[in-house]
Amino acid sequence: PDRFKCMIQTTNTSAEPGGYGNADVALQGENGCVIIVQPVTWAWKGNAFIFQSSEDIDTINACFTPDTLISKAIPTPSPTIAPTQRVIPKDVVLLRDGSDCVEQINPSNHPDRFKCMIQTTNTSAEPGGYGNADVALQGENGCVIIVQPVTWAWKGNAFIFQSSEDIDTINACFTPDTLISKAIPTPSPTIAPTQRVIPKDVVLLRDGSDCVEQINPSN
Repeated sequence: PDRFKCMIQTTNTSAEPGGYGNADVALQGENGCVIIVQPVTWAWKGNAFIFQSSEDIDTINACFTPDTLISKAIPTPSPTIAPTQRVIPKDVVLLRDGSDCVEQINPSNHPDRFKCMIQTTNTSAEPGGYGNADVALQGENGCVIIVQPVTWAWKGNAFIFQSSEDIDTINACFTPDTLISKAIPTPSPTIAPTQRVIPKDVVLLRDGSDCVEQINPSN
């Protein structure tokens, strides 16, 4: 069957689980992006991770990038905001403009906070104030940042928030021209929770090459 192969830096060999159509496993790559795979062999000859997936090769290469450690996906942290409460106001679109986010440090005027400029949308001064409830937001390639929103769309073009992350992490996730959205919880793999996902002695550290699609229905 069609499958994908990502070369990895030399690790212990594992031909597990073997065969095709195995249980779904949620794996995490660069910046917290998640790909659902059906593993074929975790470490063929100690240097090739082979798997099936419904994703295309471009999506896989954008997540399982060269020199990235592929690991078991960590479920998205649950925001403390009530599940029935809308996170981002309905009429606000957090589509980033072409600039980097900035850190606003001004202890005499307001607590430290971050500002990401966005393309013009409806103005929203909600929720207002500081120390608001955590919200999990998703950026480029599915990365997740936990924020405490200050104003969703100040003057219709600035998303202002607090976060325990640093400015470099925020800029790596809320990149220019990226749509910031409510984080979608990581899909639960069908593999038993008590079962180890990646074999204990296998490290899926990518080498410097791109992953490839192996289409060979006759073989």
